[in-house]
Amino acid sequence: MKYRITTRGWIVFSALGILVIALIISLFNQSEDSTSAVDQNDLVVEATETTDENETEETSSDADLVEDTSEDTTEVEETSEESTESSDDQEETTDVVEETETVDIDLSKESTILFDKNIAELDSTYFTELNEWIDLLMDNDYTITVEGHINGYPYYEDGNYGLTIAENRAQIVKDYFIDNGIKSERVIIVNMGSNKQVSNEKDFHLNRRAVIYFNEKP
Repeated sequence: MKYRITTRGWIVFSALGILVIALIISLFNQSEDSTSAVDQNDLVVEATETTDENETEETSSDADLVEDTSEDTTEVEETSEESTESSDDQEETTDVVEETETVDIDLSKESTILFDKNIAELDSTYFTELNEWIDLLMDNDYTITVEGHINGYPYYEDGNYGLTIAENRAQIVKDYFIDNGIKSERVIIVNMGSNKQVSNEKDFHLNRRAVIYFNEKP
């Protein structure tokens, strides 16, 4: 049997071919659109992630700035406290200096240290009185004199031996001052021997003495 395609058949066949081709093209375009949509979604996701990362970094930077500011504020407060303490110390020092300058000294003060016969040794009962002198000398720049004396009744010790005892009595008092922080040049000793008697034969022991008094302020 022989088949023959008519003109009408060709038209139908051509129409079907065109439809098939159009369908294929449509499917291909839909695939490309889907791919583009996926790519756009990926771009949107990446952009969102980048934005989040930037925001996180900015937040961290802000937090670091806040911490740095807090540390700076703490340092400023500590510096202020140190400055305040330093000012307080200076004020206290100034107060001490002012108190030292306003200390009143009784320049008429005088002490007598008695000794046993032919001895130039300090009795411990005089340590308290000598320490009072030391406290006074620590607070100013005055100098003092220590006179050494011997007894002249009922006999005179005006020979070399007696004069040596008188000087030793003054020297031992000076040594006590030096041992307790007073500079040597602030204590002047004078050997008076028996030239200045203060009692008669009845109380001649009062002549065996050392006398301490202030000098005029230089």
